[in-house]
Amino acid sequence: MATIRLSTLAAAAALLVNCSAPVMAEMAHLRTIGHWEITANDKVCNATGPFRDGTSLEIAFNAKGALMIDVVNPRWSINKRDDYLVVMQVDRAEAQYFPASGHNDRVWWQIPPTEASINLLSYGRTLRAQIGSANLTFDLALSEPVIKSLIQCIAPRMAVANPFASQPPTAASKTPPASTLSPGFEPVPYAETPSNPYRRM
Repeated sequence: MATIRLSTLAAAAALLVNCSAPVMAEMAHLRTIGHWEITANDKVCNATGPFRDGTSLEIAFNAKGALMIDVVNPRWSINKRDDYLVVMQVDRAEAQYFPASGHNDRVWWQIPPTEASINLLSYGRTLRAQIGSANLTFDLALSEPVIKSLIQCIAPRMAVANPFASQPPTAASKTPPASTLSPGFEPVPYAETPSNPYRRM
């Protein structure tokens, strides 16, 4: 698959450093891929995958080119803040720290909308997220067709929002990215968590 230039998309995403909560009002159902539901409005294309204990993982592109990860847990009651921190790791690739926002039952963060990120999400098997005291593990089964569907969904919305925007990135190949062991980050799947994972213990 041909590599797509990402400079315009990266520039658009750079405008969203202080990102606000994903807007999911009036989202229309587009399709279902396995356990993932694809929904969209005129600004966002979103995939929601439900997991154990009612926790959900959401992956979304918005019309400005941002790529967002959102974790929802109905048991959480998180104070509204934009200075939280999460650690995210896909398979055994290097764990990365991301600034995050949280409010009520959800935490969300922005990751670089690069080809490398798309490859990890598309071909990775497991996404781990350390959110405060909560260590969560999500199965990325069927993430490749899900990501492709989101890219197809958001491309025309990006063009409407910005006529100079390039297409979203696509995975370069079907070869999973090389990974390395990341010492000190071994989350326990679905650990029991308090209502606020950022609460001081």
